[in-house]
Amino acid sequence: MLSSPISERIRQLRLSLMIHSIIYYELNDNIISDAEWSKRAKELVELQEQHPDIADAVVFADLYRGFKGDTGFDLAKGADERAWGKAKYLLANRRKGRKK
Repeated sequence: MLSSPISERIRQLRLSLMIHSIIYYELNDNIISDAEWSKRAKELVELQEQHPDIADAVVFADLYRGFKGDTGFDLAKGADERAWGKAKYLLANRRKGRKK
């Protein structure tokens, strides 16, 4: 499937929510607020409902099928190594920034 602005936004939101869920649920920390996470989750839910065919063709479609935006607990459990690496990278760099 060719990339479109909608498919790219769905991909971005899915990865962002997954990474921040890893940080929150698995690494016991946070970088974004609960309100920001919920805002992103709501946008993703709306896009997936409005464009189900596109959503089904974007990475992690199975993991996000039925996603209602109320929790990211299961997202962390379904994350791949790249998402884990990005989560650890963001958290480490955020901590370095605090020490300056």
